[in-house]
Amino acid sequence: MRNNQDSLDETLMLAASGRVCRESGLQSPLLKLLCNYGAHPDAGMYSALAHEEFEAARTLLHCGATLDSPAAAALDERESVERLTNSPREDHLQLALSLAASAGRTWVVHKLLSAGADPNRYNPPGGHSHCTPLHSAVANGRFETVVALVEGGAELGMKDIHHSATAYEWAIHLKHMKFADY
Repeated sequence: MRNNQDSLDETLMLAASGRVCRESGLQSPLLKLLCNYGAHPDAGMYSALAHEEFEAARTLLHCGATLDSPAAAALDERESVERLTNSPREDHLQLALSLAASAGRTWVVHKLLSAGADPNRYNPPGGHSHCTPLHSAVANGRFETVVALVEGGAELGMKDIHHSATAYEWAIHLKHMKFADY
């Protein structure tokens, strides 16, 4: 049987990543309430960032979540990205690249590639692990980020795990013709 802490943390994760909470105007108050009752603010951070719930992520930071390199990258906290990429953890570096690519943080993507992030690895868990940063950038319509990833060495022939499709094929499917032409 799961304990109360697990339930609190999972509820926080769902509230932090869910658009229904945001659209109802209750996301931030709910996150604060859950944290006040003992949910760990870090438990919902990556889920919020992967779903581009940036206000939820900022609320979690206010509640005590850690501003690590993946969070800094997704939130475009450039000073923190500069500081945190000086001696990055490899797992954080890859998740940071995944979240930055998805969010269209092109400056951050350049910085992470320079720090050694690999554009040809599948995104780690917490960052849509079925695809690459290039797929994520294409899916979210981030043209400048796609250019940065390709110029940074992203292989165009890599296929996602679910559909066995390249980023080019995703662009065609999503009708992002500018991406496909590029």
